[in-house]
Amino acid sequence: MKVDQKRGWNVTKRFVVAGATMALVAGMASTLPSAYAAGTIKADDDKWISLGMGMRTSFNMVEDGSANHSQYSNAFGVNNARIYINGKIHKYVGFEFNTECFNCSVGGGGTGFGANSNVGMLDAIGKFEINELVNVWFGRMLVPTERGELNGPFYHAVFDGFRTPFNQSDFSGGFSKNGHNSGAGLYGRDNGVTFFGKVHPGGTHLQYVAGIFTGLQSTATAGPNQRDSLKYAGRLTWNLLNEEKNPGYYTSGTYYGTAGDILAIAVGESIRMPALVH
Repeated sequence: MKVDQKRGWNVTKRFVVAGATMALVAGMASTLPSAYAAGTIKADDDKWISLGMGMRTSFNMVEDGSANHSQYSNAFGVNNARIYINGKIHKYVGFEFNTECFNCSVGGGGTGFGANSNVGMLDAIGKFEINELVNVWFGRMLVPTERGELNGPFYHAVFDGFRTPFNQSDFSGGFSKNGHNSGAGLYGRDNGVTFFGKVHPGGTHLQYVAGIFTGLQSTATAGPNQRDSLKYAGRLTWNLLNEEKNPGYYTSGTYYGTAGDILAIAVGESIRMPALVH
């Protein structure tokens, strides 16, 4: 029996044949007794540093995407390649520094290799973590609004969770004024300060997050934010059943059944307030 492969694949122009998500913890070779295979070098409970890595890869076939436009193209791609550095220097003081391979997946997977694979700063966070009620992060970090943003690419229930950007901090191509609207953020991040904590009323779990960020910036001749107003963002999450246990104010799109019964009600908002006029 003859099978018409092209007709069978016409349902979609782009078919993700295989995808892989890996969360790798880099073991750190050292002769020190404080070096662990989990990727953590520990002086004591209040002083340590950890190193990790996360990556996502995919294989794409695009109908009529070959050079002669008559066959499927075939391309392996690297969607994310991140290095994570975390640590503490004091009981209440910590830090986080993460990198990303920006634009690695641009061009349908394997094209433009080397030319668009620049590695840059994703997060740079100083942390004052006092207790469960009061914590302060400052630097470049995720703007606390939607769960989709706070999941990150490795904790989504779907492979490509960022195809449609909804938040202002996804639209900008940079963090500085460059003659056009800029500075609104990148990859859901912005420069600012975030306050967060959690309480447990009546056996439930209520988390608050509030932040102040640079927001959308403009030049004297272009852009809507001529007054350099700051951006304010916040999120309130009420877990009625089991508690969601994630680092900081981050979230997960799925726990693969390991967190038990989860029922969360949340509201988030991001606004820009007018600057004060003197």
